[in-house]
Amino acid sequence: MSATPRSVSRSAGVTLIELVVFIVLVGVAMAGVFAAFSTMTAASADPEVRKQMIAIGESLMEEIELRPFACSAGCSASRPFDSVSAYNGLSMIGITDITNVAVTGLGGYSASVTVTPTALGSGANTIPNTASLVITIAVSHPSSGASLTLEGYRTHYAPETDPQ
Repeated sequence: MSATPRSVSRSAGVTLIELVVFIVLVGVAMAGVFAAFSTMTAASADPEVRKQMIAIGESLMEEIELRPFACSAGCSASRPFDSVSAYNGLSMIGITDITNVAVTGLGGYSASVTVTPTALGSGANTIPNTASLVITIAVSHPSSGASLTLEGYRTHYAPETDPQ
């Protein structure tokens, strides 16, 4: 009997070095994925803040635009916001309603209003600055650094009645 040399076959497993390289590569990839998720999660509250700022600005704009263009003979100190121009210079740190009661959950927001006479149009179609106002509302959320500016226009048209 002759001894036939068996061919030495390599086992079908992986070496320790290959396993360590695989673990390192997967670890680096997972670190990148977790960093991306962390960034997305940190920024996920921003749309909520922006939507709230838009809601604050739009509701304040609607309140102002519904007021009479100018103060009528019935103006009084008991109704300080009785015309569009009366809102000029309004500044709120923490959002309040028209009766100056704080709105729950909006203490971190601030808003300011500027009302400026401005002429609209050109030529024969010009509305003079005595009959048109531009309303600028700036809303901000200081803790997130977000801010938003809305601009609206109000013209003097007749008949004009006070909605209250």
